[in-house]
Amino acid sequence: MKMSNKIYTVLMAAAAAFALTSCEWTEPESKDFTRTPVSEQDPQAYEQYLQGVRAYKDSDHKVTILSMQGTTVFPVSQSQRLMAMPDSADFICVWNPEGLHQEVVAEIEKVRRLKGTETVSHVDFSLAEADWLDYANSKADKGEPAPTLQERKDFFKAHALKQLENCTKYGFSGIMFSYTSSPFNPDEIAAKDAFVNVVLSWKMAHLDSRVIIRGNIPHLAQYKQLLSMSDYLVLVLGGQQGSASYINHISANLSQTDFKQKTVLEVSVPLPGTSDQTGDTAEQAAVNILSDDIVEFEPYKVLGLAVSNASDDYFNENYYTIEDKNREYPVHLGSYANIRRAIGVFGSK
Repeated sequence: MKMSNKIYTVLMAAAAAFALTSCEWTEPESKDFTRTPVSEQDPQAYEQYLQGVRAYKDSDHKVTILSMQGTTVFPVSQSQRLMAMPDSADFICVWNPEGLHQEVVAEIEKVRRLKGTETVSHVDFSLAEADWLDYANSKADKGEPAPTLQERKDFFKAHALKQLENCTKYGFSGIMFSYTSSPFNPDEIAAKDAFVNVVLSWKMAHLDSRVIIRGNIPHLAQYKQLLSMSDYLVLVLGGQQGSASYINHISANLSQTDFKQKTVLEVSVPLPGTSDQTGDTAEQAAVNILSDDIVEFEPYKVLGLAVSNASDDYFNENYYTIEDKNREYPVHLGSYANIRRAIGVFGSK
């Protein structure tokens, strides 16, 4: 059945009118969905706040050292940004700083200037060990002779120098030197000597740079000059069960060093709100292990708290306060909740 010209004309006119009216109510409108930062909402109040943060860093207080992973690409998460770390952090250690993206590099100076937070570069002996093992295995796979002891020493010296270059290259305030190994044979000891002596030489040439030593402190006890020139000695806690085990671990480490007054205890998140097999909550253990009189060594004193994986705590959805655990709808605390809770417990001691 053919449509009459009159009906066709009416339908086309109606369609045209609808199209015109629809254009009016579907016209796009610019919307700003970005969140205005506090620094822009009230710049004067924010500057007063920052002055308080910097004054706190200059005061006598328990230090906080947080570690985060570096990135070679543009940071897409707040957990990758130095400026997003808790303001109470005295030091931020960047792990894997090789090829650090310029967006992160720019925040090294910014976080120091605005918040008084110093950023240090991670220098890790275990990275040299892993690369050496790959190198030695590759020679074996090719049927080549095993590397000599001198070759091993030269390899670890070069590796240490390469890692230390990141400190100057990116403008870090210093380094955190991690040594978590336990050498058993002369070759492993020689590799350690080669690496540590490079770190010592670097420190002597950069007296104004920070040096924080972390890990297996008893196996570094013979390097008294380096230990004396360091700012803090970080004892790594992990794998212990209950307060008594933590205390025994600390005592065993302190008994083999002459620099007990530089002690910082390192934990990993999540610490607060969790419990171990002994039924002792981590918060209760933290209160005990952070007391100044739990270990009978003089002049032993806990100077601060370190968190090895601070960036993993950003928007931790599994953490709630103890008071909220029994509620039907517990309140989520948001970013860095475990770290903030741990600092609260630690700061009260």
